[in-house]
Amino acid sequence: MPVDSLLDAAASATVATQTVGVYPGHRKVALCDRLAGAGVQRVVNLGSALSGSIGGPYDAMYPLHRFVSWVVDDDA
Repeated sequence: MPVDSLLDAAASATVATQTVGVYPGHRKVALCDRLAGAGVQRVVNLGSALSGSIGGPYDAMYPLHRFVSWVVDDDA
């Protein structure tokens, strides 16, 4: 969809938007806070959405966390 500015495009992001690709990549800095506030989980360089990272979000969840048991050593 054509927009006048990247901030206009960011206004369309919701919690249903997992990944946003941005071109040129240096413009991600100006968008990250707004996209994160809208619920976006990943902001990548345009064309890099398929190269995820270990432990990163997948299908709106973090599957690696299901295989880990978190233990708190609390001395308080």
